[in-house]
Amino acid sequence: MIQKPNGKQCLVVEDEVLLTELLSQYLQDHGFIVRSVYDGEGAISMLSEQSIDVVVVDMNMPGKFSGLDVIKSAAGLETPPLICGISGLATYEEAAREAGAALFFRKPFSLALFVEEVSGLLASK
Repeated sequence: MIQKPNGKQCLVVEDEVLLTELLSQYLQDHGFIVRSVYDGEGAISMLSEQSIDVVVVDMNMPGKFSGLDVIKSAAGLETPPLICGISGLATYEEAAREAGAALFFRKPFSLALFVEEVSGLLASK
């Protein structure tokens, strides 16, 4: 059974609009307060302005900052959030974990398993 995180702040960083909407809705349905941005620059800005508990970040995004840049920025915060990298390519996993991601999911992935793993890690903090 999935434990509901009861209002944990989640930032979804994904340039694919449909995936962002799907992931955001699923996380909301499971008790998260979700914010989303579509590029790394917006993510880094939001991380500096708001307290975030979980960051879900696509590794391959357009613009000035990649998903890896976002992970490094989040991991460097005074109180780093739980970081989860996502990508269609497994080749990003090692770099994501080395930069600070606790979880990595390869697209497509099970939303139920994703929320279960994120909620479990949050509960163990």
